[in-house]
Amino acid sequence: MRRRRSTSRTIGGGLLAAVLLGALPAGAQSIQDRLVFHPNLQTDLRPTLEHPMRLGARGELKAAEPVWTRSGLWATRPERLWGLAKTEASGQPVWDPSTNAWYAWSMGALVEVKPDGRLSVLLDPMPGWDFDIRAAQGLVVYRDPNKNVIVLRTLGPAGGERILLSGESYFEPRFSPNGRQIVVSDSSTTAGTLWLVTVATGEVRRLGSGHQPSWHPDSQSIFFMRFEDDGYRLTASRLYSHNLASNQRRLLAASKSILMTRPTVSPDGEGIAYYDEASSEVFVARLPNAEGGR
Repeated sequence: MRRRRSTSRTIGGGLLAAVLLGALPAGAQSIQDRLVFHPNLQTDLRPTLEHPMRLGARGELKAAEPVWTRSGLWATRPERLWGLAKTEASGQPVWDPSTNAWYAWSMGALVEVKPDGRLSVLLDPMPGWDFDIRAAQGLVVYRDPNKNVIVLRTLGPAGGERILLSGESYFEPRFSPNGRQIVVSDSSTTAGTLWLVTVATGEVRRLGSGHQPSWHPDSQSIFFMRFEDDGYRLTASRLYSHNLASNQRRLLAASKSILMTRPTVSPDGEGIAYYDEASSEVFVARLPNAEGGR
């Protein structure tokens, strides 16, 4: 694939995608597939974290990593979106709330996955598939596996880059919804460590132990997990919130029967969904009113 400068273009053929408009390719998912919980129902959400709601009958809806978007809740992160189905190598798509669109690493490039299946290239090459993006601000952050660094990159022909963190233990950089901060996971300890990076200054702040952080839509707090295990498998999980202004943590739920992982917060900040490691199912609950800095 011929390398070009970082500029947006639409792919209609070649190695990245040979997508024909019309019927979906075999195994591909349209933008609306796998939506299982529509935002219009959020005002009627009654389940609590103590008594969460299973999506679907027991064993009916298997999942992996729920993603809550403005269109609804995906039971699992869509790996085969229409447009990515025919590419030879693609990473998991990432949802960007600033543009209400899906993006993915595909064949070494960062692409936007259009609803009709077209792939619009934003950055080529991009070395890492572990990334997040705020396209409205022209920013992408990713882990470069070749150099073991977390890189902040400005999109566009004159885009520059800045190394935020160095070390092989850093992964899953995630923008705050407003794009002003980035939370980064660190696997150097068993309990995990979360770091907060200010985009404008590059200032790094240690938030403490935790795994799998997820932002509240107001960008004032994050939700994360802590786990217990017996050396072979998870045996218990705890869901916390961390208010960034007060630097206070709050335990929201603890369970040994439902092994909560991969939390994701609804766009209105009222609900939370998570994946149960034990049953491979998705659960939904209403968040306490005090959360999200309110």
